[in-house]
Amino acid sequence: MFGGMGDAYTLRGFWGKFWHQLLRWSYTSVSNHFTRRILRLRHPSLIERYANILTIFILSGLGHVLVFAGSGIPMAEWSGSMLFFCSFAAGFMTEDGVQELWRRTGIEKRLFADGRNARGLSLFKRIVGWVWVLGFLSVVSPFFCYPMSRVPTGKEGMVPYSVVERVGVEGALGTVVAGGVGLWFGLEARGV
Repeated sequence: MFGGMGDAYTLRGFWGKFWHQLLRWSYTSVSNHFTRRILRLRHPSLIERYANILTIFILSGLGHVLVFAGSGIPMAEWSGSMLFFCSFAAGFMTEDGVQELWRRTGIEKRLFADGRNARGLSLFKRIVGWVWVLGFLSVVSPFFCYPMSRVPTGKEGMVPYSVVERVGVEGALGTVVAGGVGLWFGLEARGV
């Protein structure tokens, strides 16, 4: 259901390869219909491309809002959902702009014209990409996650049972780290 974390070194890779793809095709078909048939945007074009991306994230945001509203969660707790999802259209444009600028400067061709150290360059680009994705997610995730984390646990809240309340933050973090190590070595779930 999820791809490898190694593909998440761009926002496009995060959403298009790593994160689950359960609604991708349905959202994409609605978006394509909207941008090409209703708005009659020329395909392919930059406006059509980013209008599609924005439409897909609006649909995803609306889907999350409907789930939260249907769950009886107060609006104040999910009000940042649309801002969170729609911010990714701006993130994609930023990412594409930086990648295009990198290509146009020709730095890569000048520094690596002889083809040596291509593996090092690839690793460098991935590391920069992972820092970018983590940085972007760190900035926009609070719009979505922070209000939801304020929802009480127990019978009245969203989470019926809190493991963290029972084992503490340190115990929960230890469990996550142990699980990650177990996946890495036991199941060889490296994804890079």
